[in-house]
Amino acid sequence: MEYNYYLEQKYLNEGRVEARILTAAQAEALGYEDDYRRGAADHKLYADGFNSVEAIHHNIASLFLIEYNPQGGETYISSHLGILVVMLRRMAAGTIWAP
Repeated sequence: MEYNYYLEQKYLNEGRVEARILTAAQAEALGYEDDYRRGAADHKLYADGFNSVEAIHHNIASLFLIEYNPQGGETYISSHLGILVVMLRRMAAGTIWAP
């Protein structure tokens, strides 16, 4: 695999986002590679490779216009997408985000 970690993002048609951080071995078992894209009737799935978990956090923060403090401080949101705070904290713990 090209990267150490992969960010799997599932954008559900109902308006929710599910995301999880995968190791290279987990991503390979799912058939993912960097810039993987797949569409289904009820969602769009993306998988992108990163060299570190911190790089994934930075990428998510830039996508949703938020500031993530990796030292565990507060996350400041510059948009109305407050639920992303929960997503980032659960992703950091390695769990899937779901409302």
